[in-house]
Amino acid sequence: MQRETKIKIGVAAGLVILAGIIVAGSAWMSKKSAQRAEENMREAEKMTESLTAKRNEKDNSRILFATNGSRDIYKIKKGGQWVVEIDGKEGEVYDAVASPAFSLDGTQFAYSATLNGKTFLVINGIAQETQYNSITEIVFSPDGQQIAYMANKNEKYVVVLNQKEGKEYEEIGELETKTGTAYIIFSSDSQSFAYKVIQEEQQFMVINTQEGRRYDSISNFSFSDDGHEYAYEAEDDGREIIVVNGKEVSNTPADTPDDSGSPDDSPGSSDTDYSTHFRNGKKDLHLDPNRLNFPVCTGTSCNF
Repeated sequence: MQRETKIKIGVAAGLVILAGIIVAGSAWMSKKSAQRAEENMREAEKMTESLTAKRNEKDNSRILFATNGSRDIYKIKKGGQWVVEIDGKEGEVYDAVASPAFSLDGTQFAYSATLNGKTFLVINGIAQETQYNSITEIVFSPDGQQIAYMANKNEKYVVVLNQKEGKEYEEIGELETKTGTAYIIFSSDSQSFAYKVIQEEQQFMVINTQEGRRYDSISNFSFSDDGHEYAYEAEDDGREIIVVNGKEVSNTPADTPDDSGSPDDSPGSSDTDYSTHFRNGKKDLHLDPNRLNFPVCTGTSCNF
């Protein structure tokens, strides 16, 4: 009897010890599971942070370079260089890219690229061979068949039309117009182009490579609607001069107001008095924005 009692007590004690072991083991396992779960959570957070950082890095390297409303062109930073992405296709890697321009129909795109200290034109992803110190003011003709730009070469400036260089000058100046300023202007029929040269403190127009007369200043250049004629205002020795197709049609003191006629006439209109293109000597030549071609990529539409 006593022996059976001792056996029962021993079994009970053993069960208590076993239960304690099981409880302790469960607690240990629970602690380990909690630690493992916490470690897994930390790893997941690190992976998320890493992926977010990589995504942000990618987003920050992809900059809207140019848009015409229907096509978006991006420049992507890769290390210390840049790649231009056109319609999802990346181009070559360059040290810098700038001066983006679309053709008016949006089918062609050009920009300047710099590599190893030399700058050249890239048209539709194809780099042109001629290199310059810098390139600015890239412009397509209205029909998209011609392209012109201003380049710095040998410390002077040159306008390049369809990869053919014009004469080198000390400076090529901006032309003020009612719709803004431009260095190079195409006629509406794409057959003529013009720019202003500043040389030895005088200014003159170049129309299709032909140099015009020199004046103290020139402003407000405009082609006619059909592109066959042009007009601009010049000042020389205190006199205000209106030039049409290379001929001076008006020459008056700069402080003399001209209130005749309406400013709504345009070069090329029949029986037009070209002095009416200016009001009160304020250099207000009437311009139709549709007759001029400025780079499409300006203001908030570009990032360069």
